[in-house]
Amino acid sequence: MGVTGLPLPPEKLLANFERIVYQTATSIPSRHWTDATAWRYHRANGMRATRTWPVAVLTRLLLVAFGVCMGLLLIEGMLRAGSLFVHARQELRPSTSTDVSRVLCLGDSNTYGLWVDKGQTYPDVFQSSWNAHHDSRIQTVNLGYPGTHSAQVAAEFAQVIAVLRPQAVLVMVGVNDLWSAAQPRYERSPLERWLDTASRHSRLIRFLAATQFAAQSLRLVPAESPPPPASDGDAGEPPAEPPPPVSSAGPTDHGGEPPPSRRTSDLATSLRKLQVRAGRPQRFPASGASTEARIRELEENLEAVAAEARDSAVPLIFLTYPSDSGTYRLANGSIRAVAERTATPLIDLGAEFGKLCPTEHCPTFFYGDGHPRALGYARVASILVDRLTDPGDSPP
Repeated sequence: MGVTGLPLPPEKLLANFERIVYQTATSIPSRHWTDATAWRYHRANGMRATRTWPVAVLTRLLLVAFGVCMGLLLIEGMLRAGSLFVHARQELRPSTSTDVSRVLCLGDSNTYGLWVDKGQTYPDVFQSSWNAHHDSRIQTVNLGYPGTHSAQVAAEFAQVIAVLRPQAVLVMVGVNDLWSAAQPRYERSPLERWLDTASRHSRLIRFLAATQFAAQSLRLVPAESPPPPASDGDAGEPPAEPPPPVSSAGPTDHGGEPPPSRRTSDLATSLRKLQVRAGRPQRFPASGASTEARIRELEENLEAVAAEARDSAVPLIFLTYPSDSGTYRLANGSIRAVAERTATPLIDLGAEFGKLCPTEHCPTFFYGDGHPRALGYARVASILVDRLTDPGDSPP
């Protein structure tokens, strides 16, 4: 009401209404509205405040990101706490029953076990023979598959190591490079390299990688499935004659002598000895290969595997093929050369079988295409057990 008792003019009513609205919206005390100049100032500030909604949205996004990060940190902490609990429980048990070293066996059909039954491959026989004669136990994982190219091993090596976290890796690969088309080696992106590095320090990332690895099944074949067609060397059916029976004395039989007593040598110690010996320069005969481009590709892939193993701090051992005839001889020459250049431990199976076989084709241990028979795999396992039990000081 005005002084004359009449209502306020409409423009004054509208100004009072706007003042009340802005006062409520901005929570400005009523005493700040007594002066017209202050009213115009706060009204201008209020109008500017209505244009700061991007700041409010960004604030909410930051709060959501903070909550997600805190949740991930909480999960990481729970996984680490669970790991500490498991390790603490394992330390309370006898070491001879809990120290199981995981050994990965990578390669092609010579590792997979073409033409032999389940349990007769060198990874299986190596595991059973080692565990039967040593206090420290091992668990072998056979990831060999027919037709595998060295480029595939080089491309998948980092992921396999990050997921399975083995204590040692045995690699026997290269013969397929010499008859199949050379494949370009896959180069990992910076993001993939960062994920590989992060998986070594974060149990959450390692868990997610293991989940993806299990979903993809990374070329793992069920044990019940029949072996796929051969693709290494001379493909075809196995010889008609049955393979010679394996001696009842087992894969570690040495001329009919009684089996040795249990050994206390540790796999980790043997691996360290082999790595020290690998640093010594060794000389091997030249391969004399004619397919120089494919041999160069093979050696580059093997060097990439050795470099990745060194970066991952995983002991790596190169194996030459037991057969040393035809394309196997060329592949063995490349494996020996890369082992020398990269100072990687080498177990020269080809040289060992050369002492046992007077001729190039040895039907006692090999089929006609060069794949080992059951007795050949048993001999490979025996050589691995002997070399890893006591590496010695003489070159392999």
